[in-house]
Amino acid sequence: DNTPVKSATVNGAQSFEMLMSFADGEEGIYYFVMKEDSSPNAGGVGYDAGEYRITVNISDSGNGALTASVDMYRPGVGNTTEAVFTNEYGVTPITVALMGTKSLINSVTQKALSMTDGMFSFEVFEGDNRVANGVSLADGTIKFDSITYTGTGIHTYKVVECAGNDDGIIYDTTVFTVTVTVTDNGDGTLSASFEYEAPIAFVNKYVH
Repeated sequence: DNTPVKSATVNGAQSFEMLMSFADGEEGIYYFVMKEDSSPNAGGVGYDAGEYRITVNISDSGNGALTASVDMYRPGVGNTTEAVFTNEYGVTPITVALMGTKSLINSVTQKALSMTDGMFSFEVFEGDNRVANGVSLADGTIKFDSITYTGTGIHTYKVVECAGNDDGIIYDTTVFTVTVTVTDNGDGTLSASFEYEAPIAFVNKYVH
């Protein structure tokens, strides 16, 4: 019979007790299995799959009282006097990408000129470490590499354009700053919020 005879609910690192009562005439040997209920399926929580096999021997002491002896065993661990269940919490990594635009204008007429995919390139730095690259697309957007986060934190990035070798183009030397804050939602997932010091918008000038 898998019907639970006792249950306890705890949150966090807590101890718990399961008290059982036996009346006169209920002497005997009882066998129980204690295990963790994984049905709540809380996001990010790894449940302890171990179980404890408990033998309770109820006997008549002969003086009008019952006595109980308890033996507890966990397979793979051995005999123990305390049931310990250990849960692990983890998060699923999150992948995001920065957003930006690129334009090329005629330095005299100030009119926008057409571009081709991959015409300009960019780099994203966190401190001295380059964490992502980017390329401009013909529609004026910048496609940045994705950045993956495995935990919480605050990341500050500097975004720059890679100077090309076309003497007829003045390359934008602006340094854009972006702060990404990664938070734990408490359900095994992460969220990322972006704070752009200014919109990433590089403008190059054609001077031929």
